[in-house]
Amino acid sequence: MQLFVFFLHCLLMEATYSYHQDQGGRGGISLSPPFDIFNASNRLPQPRNELKLVVVGMGSQNYFCLNSSTTPIFQDAEAELFSMNPAIRTEMTTLHIFPHLMLERPGISKLFKHVGKHRFVDGKPTFYFFPPQHGFFQGVPRERVGAPAYAGAGRSPDNHGAIPWLRIESFGMGTYRQGYRLMTVGGMPPPTCEGRSNVFAIPYTAEYWFYG
Repeated sequence: MQLFVFFLHCLLMEATYSYHQDQGGRGGISLSPPFDIFNASNRLPQPRNELKLVVVGMGSQNYFCLNSSTTPIFQDAEAELFSMNPAIRTEMTTLHIFPHLMLERPGISKLFKHVGKHRFVDGKPTFYFFPPQHGFFQGVPRERVGAPAYAGAGRSPDNHGAIPWLRIESFGMGTYRQGYRLMTVGGMPPPTCEGRSNVFAIPYTAEYWFYG
């Protein structure tokens, strides 16, 4: 395990100085989104703009219960956002491993550059990036598809499945035109509220791809 952490640390060391160069400003990133290559009918619409930013969000999907016999109701989500710049500079396979690793071993996130926060504002998914020149993104989900069969179900005992993939369209006021939530791990609630408090959180991770 120590050798693995050392290798990961070496891979991520350049994040501090290369993030602004490769993902900041107006520069584009040459990558294709990881749509479900095994199921053509389960794909989101292709992005219309240039890829600007790729991050991994690690946080929780939050739900509330009316009583123990009801189905959990989605309330909001919150996550910390981490730069995927070093992984982008290697192989796509490497990039897509990180959501799984971060959910199973949250301490790994300390090796990444923390670049923003995801919250809900007035019921809308909102993303704040820092430094401030990286802007913000707020929008509304336009399309969603179920997570692929290979998606991680989550960390036990909350391994109820992976939340859907989304295309989120901006209201036109933010830095980016559209965003995608992809490669989700965990986040789905149990089928009923039995044994749950009125409000509870389910851990999740996901890749977020932003276009502008």
